[in-house]
Amino acid sequence: ANAAPLMLDGKPDTSASANVPTIDITISGSTLNAKSNGYAVMAYNPANITIENGSTLTGWNAIYMRKVYSARGNRGTEYSTIVIKDSAISTKSAHNGDSSKFGAIVFECGNITFDMTDSTVTAEATGTADQSVIYYSGYYAGTHPSTIDVNIERTDVTLTGEAMSLVGTGALSDFPAEDRNVEVKGGSFNFAVDLEYVADGYMLAQNGDGTYGVLNDEEAAENFAAKVTGEEGSVAYKTLAAAVTAAEAGDTVKLLADVSGNITINANQSVTLDVNGKT
Repeated sequence: ANAAPLMLDGKPDTSASANVPTIDITISGSTLNAKSNGYAVMAYNPANITIENGSTLTGWNAIYMRKVYSARGNRGTEYSTIVIKDSAISTKSAHNGDSSKFGAIVFECGNITFDMTDSTVTAEATGTADQSVIYYSGYYAGTHPSTIDVNIERTDVTLTGEAMSLVGTGALSDFPAEDRNVEVKGGSFNFAVDLEYVADGYMLAQNGDGTYGVLNDEEAAENFAAKVTGEEGSVAYKTLAAAVTAAEAGDTVKLLADVSGNITINANQSVTLDVNGKT
């Protein structure tokens, strides 16, 4: 059987309001190891979960927020909150095939808020199954709009394996895109974060060595020359020449710092250059 070092189960107090979590739990300075085929934390009922102070969650999955299962008498995990700060998540999957799509943080219910700050995520897939950091399960049982707000701030994420991604959905997932609210506000990544997940006021920064950051304008100006902004968002580059080369028709290239040297904008390259008061 799959291991779950911490399982939040049982029949909740049915007299409590349906949208009020019945469990409050804090994991501080601790390690929960579910090994290769288990879940470090599995919740069947609404809960306020805090993971802090150098804690580590390891396994195939770190946190699994389950739906209603009538046979268990559980309520499901709608209206839960998860806060991870100054801690680490480390997951590894050796599974294969579509039926084993999964993730480090898995949601079967909506109306959940998830905040991760000043932490690290290391997720590895050695098999062929798609694995994600944030995964919206195909077992979703919601019957109404139920947003999951995911905030990832100042967190370093390392993904290893061809079938890895930041955000994934099950093949049968009924989570509409507008309910999957993922915002990244800072951190370092060994992959390019999809611009749709980069929060307003932030940009993806291409470090030039295969790694990326998510920065605001002030942070980017310290080490990057320019950013390119298009319909999907903004990407910062180390040099103005690299920014101009990457720009596509309709994009704006904006200087973030003073630069020197010459650049060439092709006659058929319809871009806007915003010097932003720089020289």
